[in-house]
Amino acid sequence: MLTVQDLQSCPDGILTEQVEGYRFMQTFDACQMPDFVLGYLQVRRDGALISTLPYFLTTYRFDTMVTQPWLKAMLAPIKFQIACVGHPSTDIGLIDGEVSAEVLNAVNVYLFQKSKLVVYKMFAQELPLMGFSIARGLPVNSLNLADYTLQMRANRRKNIRKRLAQSASLRFEFVKNPAELPAHLMAAIFALYQQTEARADHEFEHLPFAYFLKTAPLSQYVLAFEGERLIGFVQTMTLGLNCTAKYIGMDYACNQQYGLYFSLVVKVIEDAQMRGIKTLELGPTSYYFKRLIGCSLIPTHIHYRHSNSVLNRLLGYCRFLLEPSAKELL
Repeated sequence: MLTVQDLQSCPDGILTEQVEGYRFMQTFDACQMPDFVLGYLQVRRDGALISTLPYFLTTYRFDTMVTQPWLKAMLAPIKFQIACVGHPSTDIGLIDGEVSAEVLNAVNVYLFQKSKLVVYKMFAQELPLMGFSIARGLPVNSLNLADYTLQMRANRRKNIRKRLAQSASLRFEFVKNPAELPAHLMAAIFALYQQTEARADHEFEHLPFAYFLKTAPLSQYVLAFEGERLIGFVQTMTLGLNCTAKYIGMDYACNQQYGLYFSLVVKVIEDAQMRGIKTLELGPTSYYFKRLIGCSLIPTHIHYRHSNSVLNRLLGYCRFLLEPSAKELL
């Protein structure tokens, strides 16, 4: 017999071998994300814990993944309250423990009491979910750093050096303990994040300033300075030999002049190599550029089901509105 327990705080020991596992989730919970209710479902069989699933409740705008302005404006009023298995801030969905049809069915029965629409966000693995529609999610760029430089073609190395010349006048700093950064730099980091978020094609979570303060002890930063002025950053997190690039922020007035985005990503790779990292995840988006530097893609999928059979069928036909466009994947 399966039972489901709903916890409002991150349980000890969940996903401890994942970069965005226990340490990150516990810290993220304390950031008080606006518009999200976070929780953790623990599934037990005859009293024994067999699976823990992070989940959240939020309002999903149907135009979130749409980039065409006219279609985005038309769909903007359509919103759904969703119960979503996964985490608002991770690019790949994670479940700790057994992932079986029996477990997921018990979870779905519970979540349908909270919302008429249940979603599984950005899972790379196949999930045994009956009656759910499946849409393609944004694939995640992943870079194998084992012998990365040796495997890189000479023309690719030459192209990288040439493009880095644009940013030769900038100063880059690698910060291993952002918790020691002065207050004015943390404020500048948040302002650059807000600038980048405002330009994003897709808006899902909106990080508060508290996120950057509270996750500083878990993070590393690559910072770009024009003189003494901070104009770009990348936040990364590391566990063992694995590293994940979390958030980036830039002064877009400087991007074209210095090739700032390119330089920041290359500096993240250099920093990861210096620290002996073997696998570096560089998130979704910017696929053409990241392919050029050697990334492979981890495909992800969104599974969703509405409790109303008619709406569920209609939403199944609308999966193209949830999927990245061919242009975005170039």
